[in-house]
Amino acid sequence: MATMMSLSAARRLSSRSIFRCTVATPTKRKGYLLNRTLHDQPKSNPWTLKTFLNELKPFLNEPRMIFNGNLSFAQVLCGRLSFILSLAAFAETDMLHLRTFAMGSSFLSLGFQNIARPSPQKYPLYWGIALLAVNSYMFVELWHERNQASNMGDELRKVFENYDFDRRGFGHVEFYKLFKLGGECNARKRCLEEGETLIMQNKTNMRLYFILEGAAIVRLQLSGDNGHKYLVTIKDGAFVGELSMLDALDKHSLSIEPAATEVVIGKGGATVVEWDVIDLRKFMWENRDVSNALQTFVCHDLRDKLKTSNSEMILRTRSTKQYIAKPGTDPRDNTKPATDPSDNTQ
Repeated sequence: MATMMSLSAARRLSSRSIFRCTVATPTKRKGYLLNRTLHDQPKSNPWTLKTFLNELKPFLNEPRMIFNGNLSFAQVLCGRLSFILSLAAFAETDMLHLRTFAMGSSFLSLGFQNIARPSPQKYPLYWGIALLAVNSYMFVELWHERNQASNMGDELRKVFENYDFDRRGFGHVEFYKLFKLGGECNARKRCLEEGETLIMQNKTNMRLYFILEGAAIVRLQLSGDNGHKYLVTIKDGAFVGELSMLDALDKHSLSIEPAATEVVIGKGGATVVEWDVIDLRKFMWENRDVSNALQTFVCHDLRDKLKTSNSEMILRTRSTKQYIAKPGTDPRDNTKPATDPSDNTQ
């Protein structure tokens, strides 16, 4: 009977969470038992945050206290927080936030490797400093880009807001990179007179334009001396020459296709932003975020142009006088050039 009681008492003692800890001091090392643990709390006193903090006091007061003979409380805290921040970085989609989490993770990893060690490990220390330096550099670059974009001039801000760049794929940073005059993609602002040619028919176009003010007229030159046929008017807030730009961005395209129509400036002149297609191609290949944003905007732009062209074609058809076709002819075959009432260059 006594033997059974001693065995049951031994099982109860072994089931309790009693940790043996050591404290490192400059003169000696001594061992002691944590007599009070969460399992030792009386049943009348339920677990609370206050009791948990009371249990942590010995470890907070003795930063060199050793768990399991190896890790200090500060090391455990740094290690866990480092992994938590790494997990947050993997789950983050914003690059600036990702770099911030990566910097914090690298810094805490250095703390995990070097806190409470008489001699820090050399190689983990060097690699940790290298990772922290790289993440810090990228963080500064991203922050600088966003700071510049947020402080863009009133003129660029008005263009961004008035022409729905935000809704059509552009962020402030991508827009500023593309439209910054004299920037990496060498954007230039030009004021053009009425009748000036932007794109020549059957010629390779090497320019991309964005109309800030005014309008451009798309027309088709007819063979011989038959003049030209008006097609559509491109108003402000749209790109001109985007098909040449798309050809240039295609790495599998051997050349840029000649333009099928002619584009000239309409009445009153126009103000445009101009890019060289070759310079823009190099910039786009190095900045995929700007390339994706521009191609998304161009898709919306082409859709609007097709809708406008169809609407104008329907209006011209309705206003055309009805006639009876001669026998043996197709009434749809009407090669008479259509005129543009806003174009005085004919």
